[in-house]
Formats: sequence, C-alpha cells, structure tokens
Amino acid sequence: MDIFVYGTLKNGFSNHHIIRDSVFIGKDTTAKQYCMFDLGSFPAVVDTDNCCNIKGEVYCIDRNMLNSLDILEGKFFTRKKVKLESNREAWMYFLDKSACNTSNFPLIPDGVWKK
Repeated sequence: MDIFVYGTLKNGFSNHHIIRDSVFIGKDTTAKQYCMFDLGSFPAVVDTDNCCNIKGEVYCIDRNMLNSLDILEGKFFTRKKVKLESNREAWMYFLDKSACNTSNFPLIPDGVWKK
C-alpha cells in the first residue's frame, strides 16, 4: 500500500529514518486542495478550505509500517485515502480538527513544508 508524506517523514527530515527502508515511489501532489499549517516542528494538513495542493513523497509500505505510522501520528492525526495528481491513491494523515486550533499557526500557502 502507498503512503503520502508531507512533513517530518520526508527524505532529509527528522522522522525519515522510520520509513527509509520502504520503497520510494516518487514525489507527488494531492489532486484535491487542503490547508497546510506550520505548527513549528512539524506541519499539519486539515481537510477543509481549498487552500492549495499539498506536495510530498509517496512510499510503498507494508501493514506493519502502517501500524507504526498510526502510532506515531495517532494522537493528533487521522489517516484517510487521497487521490494524487499521478492518479495514484495513497494514505495521508490529516490533523484532527479537535486536536489543535490552527488559526494560531501560519498557513503554508504553497503546500510545501521546508523546515
């Protein structure tokens, strides 16, 4: 199965070591627009308001890796299937709206987290 990552799991970022042994499929972009916020040490995408397409990386992972990612992201994020511009479908994590008031954080208008 495929996972679309846009933050600390991307290559070169702090949590990439978790998925570094997974098969890198390539860079991709969400087909639908979402809102991405800079929460400081990581970004968060909210499934609301059409702000921009999110840019990230796609990895092929197994069920064990998906379970590990659910544990990592599970406290504040929910996993949903999304369609990508490549026509691929992948899992992606969205911030639970009840977990954080995003109005206190800057919007990332181009959909690319660069920290």
